[in-house]
Amino acid sequence: MDAAESSQEKSNNECDDVGILVCPVCLCPQYFPVVLPCSHMFCFLCIKGAAVSSGYKCPLCRSRFPIDCISNPKVYCPSSNYNSCTDEELSKEGTSATAWFYEGRDGWWRYDAASNCQLEDAYTKGLQSLELLIAGQIYIISLVDMEQYPRHEPAKKRRVKRDLVSSASKGIAGVNFVATSWIE
Repeated sequence: MDAAESSQEKSNNECDDVGILVCPVCLCPQYFPVVLPCSHMFCFLCIKGAAVSSGYKCPLCRSRFPIDCISNPKVYCPSSNYNSCTDEELSKEGTSATAWFYEGRDGWWRYDAASNCQLEDAYTKGLQSLELLIAGQIYIISLVDMEQYPRHEPAKKRRVKRDLVSSASKGIAGVNFVATSWIE
């Protein structure tokens, strides 16, 4: 790769003025950036959604990647930002702060920060339901029945709950902090 291509790749993935990594799928700052074997980086939920729809191919270069990139992701997190990448991100709000969770096999997962904010906003406004885009799919979240399901598969329901941030969880948005490899 020559200098021009390298510069172009950097400008596509990083806001030069503030050094924020931008996901090439959602075009937002990367949330739990996952590094694929081809060295491309995406938000965990973006690459998870793309993997399901594309058959585990990188959205940029189309090279195949193994399923363990999703089941045991390598999350990019500089040591200077480690606290913002981990469970401490929400727990710094205090022990009485609340968060939203969805049920998975053998435990509860915390929603990502953006989804959590949307859920909390809908809850405080007294809405009965809302739609969220999660990993490339629209989910309906019923705040009355406290369940979520993909819009096109209403029979595929999971329970949701609003609980203390300090409640036990497997991780955030499918990223298991125990099984995840953190890289700089």
